[in-house]
Amino acid sequence: RLNGGLSRGDLGVYGAGTKVGKTTFAVSQVSEGFKGGKTMVYCYFEGKEDEEIIGKFQALWSGLTINEAKKIKNKGMVEMECKRFIKNAEDRGGKLIMKKFDSLNTKWADIENFLFNLEKIDGHKIDMVLIDYLELIQPTKQYGETNWHQAAPDILREIENVIAKDKL
Repeated sequence: RLNGGLSRGDLGVYGAGTKVGKTTFAVSQVSEGFKGGKTMVYCYFEGKEDEEIIGKFQALWSGLTINEAKKIKNKGMVEMECKRFIKNAEDRGGKLIMKKFDSLNTKWADIENFLFNLEKIDGHKIDMVLIDYLELIQPTKQYGETNWHQAAPDILREIENVIAKDKL
């Protein structure tokens, strides 16, 4: 459904080369859901600088391009626009939860446990989860000297199993 987006229970995977805009795309998707009153969870990994990701959110929320936001002298204006964006999103019921994971040792079960705790223990109703950099998730099954592309089907199956059980 390219014209309708993803619904609860859908799994969408997107990929592209380096510096094509995957993180910017993820940040824009999370921002749109947050703005629309949804509970959005953005999972990312060490190696991504917090300042880089926060800068992308700030640029989107203040209506600037990322380059414009980097060059702007009056950071107070950007902060004011971001606070307005956040207040409007929260007034609609939006929640944004960000979580950084270890880029060397994270398995899908770690992310699943985090999401389970958010929903079952903290009481959040999660509308969408975006994982920025699926390739950094380690397979549960040990593959030895294999590369990620050989393990990817198993990792995606683990994610699909959680979705199918309506855990997400």
